[in-house]
Amino acid sequence: MEHQGTIWENKMQLFRFCLKYLWKYKVSFVTYILINIFMGLIAIILPLISGNLIDSLTSTKSANALYQYLAVFLIISILQLLLGFLSQYLYTKVQTKSGYAVNSDTLKHIQKLSMSFIDNTETGYLIQRINNDSNEVIIFSIGIIINVCVNLITLTLSFMLLLHINTVLAVALLFLIGLYWVIYKLFKKPLYRRNLELKEQQAKFFSKLLEQLTKLRFFKTHEIISLFMKKLDESFFSLLKQSISKQKLNYAFTSCETALNLVAQFSIFLFGGLSVINGTLTIGFFTVLLSYFSMMIKSARYFFNLGSSYQNTLVSYNRLLEILNQPIPLEGTEKIARINSIRIKDLSFQYSDKPVFKNFSLSLEKGKLYALTGVNGSGKSTLIDILLGLYPEEYSGSILYNNIELRELKKDVLRKFNIGLTEQEPQLIPDTIYNNLTLYENVDHSLLQYLIQIMGLANYIQTLPEGMNTKINESSTNLSG
Repeated sequence: MEHQGTIWENKMQLFRFCLKYLWKYKVSFVTYILINIFMGLIAIILPLISGNLIDSLTSTKSANALYQYLAVFLIISILQLLLGFLSQYLYTKVQTKSGYAVNSDTLKHIQKLSMSFIDNTETGYLIQRINNDSNEVIIFSIGIIINVCVNLITLTLSFMLLLHINTVLAVALLFLIGLYWVIYKLFKKPLYRRNLELKEQQAKFFSKLLEQLTKLRFFKTHEIISLFMKKLDESFFSLLKQSISKQKLNYAFTSCETALNLVAQFSIFLFGGLSVINGTLTIGFFTVLLSYFSMMIKSARYFFNLGSSYQNTLVSYNRLLEILNQPIPLEGTEKIARINSIRIKDLSFQYSDKPVFKNFSLSLEKGKLYALTGVNGSGKSTLIDILLGLYPEEYSGSILYNNIELRELKKDVLRKFNIGLTEQEPQLIPDTIYNNLTLYENVDHSLLQYLIQIMGLANYIQTLPEGMNTKINESSTNLSG
């Protein structure tokens, strides 16, 4: 019972997680639900109308019954068409916005983490993983709300009708649905494991694929394209192997379902056909019986496959939680107007198992120039990153700004208002030259022009067609180094 309770709690946690985002668009979401329930009820009523028409035509031979049916059928069809369009519009709106909201919140959480998280993760892999998982959990949650309601109503009404017509047949079909559940229980864990393995391999393949373009200049310069294409091929064949493995398991899973469906169809045709021959069932009502039987099996199959799709979605949900549960470093509250001194005492830091600093001490004072020298890999850039507060919990020792410990400072304010940095490898934003120079801050125009002059950029900017409004492309190739 405890294990079952845990499973139920996991399902509810997943659902609550997604509902928090879906409810941001509650008007569109609730309207979408009501439309789909109404369309589901229309679908349930249609077989009764068709069955009554057939019985009316075979007994009275009246054209009026046909005309009435066609009028009702035409009205319902037009209504379904209009409601279907509105349903798809609302679905696209809610799903896209909610999926982006999950995506955005996950990225915002990562931005608050220590840089060590990004250092130990492939960026392409992470982006593909977040985007796919965010959309998958939202799509599943929207679908389960609609489909569970509609299929539960359909399954209940269909079973009640079958129970009224033939108790033995209804009980037999209920037994087959029970077998569906048993088969799902047998396949549940293997399905989850294969889905997890496939998703991980898909993300790794995407990362290798992205690498072919983001590092193309480097590959071409050093003529190592063929080497990295070989690595891409290896990643692809690993993905192919995982895909085939998952497909085999899915085929075994669906084959069991198909076999049970065939048994159910054989039963309904046998009992229903004999009832028509014996005169205890009209042809029209037999068509109604077939329609509701088909609906009942379809609904049962939905609940049967729900377990499979839940396992697939659970992988995505757990992978999102793995990121969202990464602890955010504690942020300080202190602010300083200006930096007068920086004192480092007994600083120790390491990347994974590689020590960079051990009991390192240094004092820096305002008004003086300092040069930090050392061989490659000695920790010069790492020291700057630590001083910027990018690794707030990974170092030991103390770093004091004006005698205030770095951990006690609001590091975002420190970086924004107290520290300026020229990177070893400058990064340009795919935006205008103006926004690259100002970083979207309001800057005094005369001061900006003065700085452009002393940096020797004035003549170059004047040669550009749009001057300061010239846009730099993503790879910065339209701007001179």
